[in-house]
Amino acid sequence: MSQVEKTLCRDCRDLQREVIATRMVGKTPVCDAHMRSRLGMPAPSAPQEESTMPKARTDVDWSRISREKAAGESARSLTKKYGVHVSSIYLHAQGNGHRHAGGQKRRSPRAAEVASTGR
Repeated sequence: MSQVEKTLCRDCRDLQREVIATRMVGKTPVCDAHMRSRLGMPAPSAPQEESTMPKARTDVDWSRISREKAAGESARSLTKKYGVHVSSIYLHAQGNGHRHAGGQKRRSPRAAEVASTGR
């Protein structure tokens, strides 16, 4: 038996995987996962990282954001403060009350013609 075979996990080797053994259970070299399974221990849980996803739109107080934006706070600072995308702030907190650029609702060419001629 070569030195490489001695350091491989026996259970992993039986599954045709090459994993280095980190523990000895009796006289059997095994990896950490197989050592835990042989001794009946649960698998280690991965550390949970803080989510970088923005908050749900329903959790955000849009009226507060609108007031702060109207008071002169920048959209970028509100983005960092509330964890929402900058386009959402522009969409929900427009100063003129309309959701379209220029402050006017879009009309079809026919509707504009009817409005101007009155017919």
